[in-house]
Amino acid sequence: MHIEGSTRLAGFVGVLGVLAGCQVTVATTDPDSGRGDAGENDTGVASVDVQASDADATARDAGFVDGSGVDVAPPDAGSSDTGPDVTASTDALRADTALAEVGVADVPVVDVTWADVLVVDAPAVDAGSADTSIADTGPRDAGVVDTGPLGDAGALATTLDALTAAHVRDLLARGAARGNLRDVVAKIGDSITESASFLMDCGHGWYSVGARGDVESTIAYFSTRTLPGGENSLARSSLCATAGWTALDALAGGDPASPLARELDAIHPQWAVVMYGTNDLDHEDAAAFTVDLGHVVDLIESRVAVPILSTIPPRLDGATPGAQVAPYNAAIRALALARHLPLVDYWGALQAAPGDGLSPDGIHPDVLNGSDGCIFTTEGLMYGYNLRNLVTLTMLEELRAY
Repeated sequence: MHIEGSTRLAGFVGVLGVLAGCQVTVATTDPDSGRGDAGENDTGVASVDVQASDADATARDAGFVDGSGVDVAPPDAGSSDTGPDVTASTDALRADTALAEVGVADVPVVDVTWADVLVVDAPAVDAGSADTSIADTGPRDAGVVDTGPLGDAGALATTLDALTAAHVRDLLARGAARGNLRDVVAKIGDSITESASFLMDCGHGWYSVGARGDVESTIAYFSTRTLPGGENSLARSSLCATAGWTALDALAGGDPASPLARELDAIHPQWAVVMYGTNDLDHEDAAAFTVDLGHVVDLIESRVAVPILSTIPPRLDGATPGAQVAPYNAAIRALALARHLPLVDYWGALQAAPGDGLSPDGIHPDVLNGSDGCIFTTEGLMYGYNLRNLVTLTMLEELRAY
């Protein structure tokens, strides 16, 4: 279905870098709902004693504040068991042991500038003025995807490295035996994931693929099956995507009571797109967050689904949170690398977008016309949610071929 958007900026937009093996969550405000993550971070979930740096953490405030400054009741208010009750299985790497092999310091923090752009129904560009290579992101070790040059409208290669591909195939084989649904994807995250601008427009058929016709079949594939509640998995409101949430909130109550476990058990997905970190960085350092995110991966893999991690967008709301984004994204990449997980580099995709693809609050992505998140024309790809939808669908397109 083709929907025209109003013109914002002419030209072309820089888009995707996909690193296999790493993914992180991003918390952002939903432009449609008006909620912001800034100040939403306190959810009533006590920090969990997962490592020494977090041992003395005190319980968070009972409420959290949305972007409008209104106090909102915390999820699962009154629950006395607010920490994750998730332990690593003997056949899965834990986040802490994984980082013993690939530490945060082992993954260079690179301010990647995608040297070329994805040209989508844009005027021709002088070939001599465009560098179609990708900036060096460091050693291309196991789990890191070489996306190749991004020179024309059809190029967004996301081929996984051999170890990640093998891990994905293993989870697919065991997931099929378990009864997981290959045409179902779970959306796990905070307000950036909860937003109606993330994949929901695609699931409802409100999209325009522009020159990216290759993702149209993927939209159709994940829009076919009706799930409990009457929606397909793209259009579904997830039980584990809520404004202000951190990775710990996804695990609150333990398995099987946590929001993450309930969402996985409700829809039996073969895939789970995960983005946390935007709120987490206000509460703990990158090393402690990596352990939390590792528990999220453990739980997803306990259901034999494929975790798809994502880097988080910049934070432009202040120098302190802004400085934490790079080490957080390095931690996400390191975890994906160690666990051989697909990674969507959302941060990288945003680098060529005006204002980093963020709304005026400097935290949450913006979106074409305030709501048209699945418009993949040149105009649409000037906006943060439109870019997230495209890079996520591109990864799902790659993965569903396995």
